[in-house]
Amino acid sequence: MIKKSDIIQKVKEAAYSISFQVDSKTCGLLLDAESIESNPLSRFALNIMNKNLELALKTRIPACQDTGMAIIFASVGKDADIEGDIYDSINEGIRQGYVTLRKSVLDPITRKNTGDNTPAVIYTELVDGTSLRLDIMAKGFGSENMSALIMLNPSDGIDGIINAVCNTVN
Repeated sequence: MIKKSDIIQKVKEAAYSISFQVDSKTCGLLLDAESIESNPLSRFALNIMNKNLELALKTRIPACQDTGMAIIFASVGKDADIEGDIYDSINEGIRQGYVTLRKSVLDPITRKNTGDNTPAVIYTELVDGTSLRLDIMAKGFGSENMSALIMLNPSDGIDGIINAVCNTVN
């Protein structure tokens, strides 16, 4: 039997660690990108990103102030014997893992912060067997923070673009 307490503990640990620990493949790709980048400003930006990830890992402090919304990919064996409700266990692990992290999830109706970064978004796949695999990622909200979609006609020209940007910023 897969114990509820084990699910909670593993999700808690993962939810916290992904805030400061990026997988080695991604780190390697960023280091490679920095070493081959020819544009000085781009190389500088990549260098800052790499230093930030190194510092985050060393200090166990989040790499970004936006610690994101937890996205869980659950592969659940059709014959898995799981104690309790798996979704409740996952969300409790998220709740505990985010205790010291910034909470940024809002209730979709009230638009008030949930205060514990739940509920997680959970994608579930049934697979053969008795196993349970949980993969976790944090989806940051930076791209959604300040954005707008504006449709312009080609005839609007440069003035149309400038007006659209100024109106959006205001």
